[in-house]
Order: sequence, then structure tokens, then C-alpha cells
Amino acid sequence: MSNKNKIQNPNEKSKSFLWALVALIVVVVAVVGYIVMQGRANSKNEFADHPVQDVAFNVAVDNNAITLKSDKAGKDAKVVDIYEDYSCPHCGDLAIETDEETRKLLDEGKVILNIRDLNFLDDKNGADGEPATDGNSTLAGASALAIAQDGDAKTYWAYRDLLYKEQGSIYNKWNADDFADAAAQIGASEDAVAKIRDYALREELVEHAAANAKELESKLDKVSSPQVFVDGKHIEGNPAEWVNNV
Repeated sequence: MSNKNKIQNPNEKSKSFLWALVALIVVVVAVVGYIVMQGRANSKNEFADHPVQDVAFNVAVDNNAITLKSDKAGKDAKVVDIYEDYSCPHCGDLAIETDEETRKLLDEGKVILNIRDLNFLDDKNGADGEPATDGNSTLAGASALAIAQDGDAKTYWAYRDLLYKEQGSIYNKWNADDFADAAAQIGASEDAVAKIRDYALREELVEHAAANAKELESKLDKVSSPQVFVDGKHIEGNPAEWVNNV
């Protein structure tokens, strides 16, 4: 009898199809896994190319402010206080518009800058008027504060720039790990990154923000941002005009 008339086991084709399907699934899983891993790798290096410029000023934390000051600053240097909230889009606009000129003024010793963090925009998420201190304002502020406390002026300046330029994608989306990863990518120390990841400076930022809000309210009878003072004088209208005043 010829092979053409041989009766085949009906399960043979089913088994072949099954093994082909298994092989296809393995390939698909491998491809998806590769894409996911590549996505994670890219996200961990998303800000690695963010500009970190050398600066000629120092950073210190004192009197509820992050103070930026060059060794060149003399008695005639203008003292500038900027009250800002990392959740405030107008604060982001001010930083983006004036920071390049501000850096030059700081490098030349013409100004001493006090960044006074606020977190009043977290209040709307709080209960009974209490601040929701895990909001974006507090998370971002505590993260930047960790780098400032590290005494790393250029990384602090670059990190603050990053937080404002990426404000739209950060707001209420990032957690402490995201802030820490971004800090690591632009060169923050391991100690600062660990503090950011642990949200270690939360309470300190809240204390600073409360004191700054109280001080601002005593000056203007309100708390809003951004607000700029030059040698104690409030800049009316467009706060970006402070650089022209200086």
C-alpha cells in the first residue's frame, strides 16, 4: 500500500500547531520584555543630558531660605527674595524667563538670592484646612532642599531648572523615587539622592514653607506666588522686572 493511502493520526497536526503557537508566544513575550526593559532604561536616563552649568556662587540653607551667594558679593549687592511654589505655573514662567540673567548676576556678585519655598498649593488637597504635605509642592521642595543642604550649588540650580521646565509632566505624577532618579541623573550626590528617595526632609520643608507663608502674609496680607522683593521692596506688577531693577 502506498504512503498516499496511509491513515494519519489526527492528533499529529494538532500537536504541530500547538508547538508553533508556543514558539510564537515565546517570541512575542521576548519582544515585549525587550521593549519594556528598553523603556525602563530610557526613563532612567531621561534627564541625563539636562544642562548642568558651572556656577560661581555657593548655596546654603538658613532662615527658612535657600541662599545663593558668590564670594564676590559685597555690601552693595542687592538682596533678592523670591517666594515660589513648585506647583505654581507662574513661578515656572518666572524662572524660565529670568534664571539665565539671574545666574549671571549671582556669578558677578551683584545679587544675593534667597529662594523661599512655599507649599500653599498643596492645601487644596488637605482636610480641614491642613496642608496635604505629600503634594507636588512639598515633594519637589523637599527634593530640591536635599541638594541645597548638600552644598552643591550647580546641581541645585540645574535641578530647580529641571523641576520648572518639566513642571507639566511632573505635577501630581511623580513620587519620591521619580524625584530621586532625576536628581541622580543630573549628578546629585548619593547622600542627597537617598534623602530625596526617603522623603527625609518633608517636615523641614513644611516648616520652611509655613514660616515663609506667614512672613509673606505679614507683608502683603495674602499668600500667592511668585512674589519678589529687592532689598525689602516688593516688585509690583510683573515680577520678572526685578532683573531690570537690579
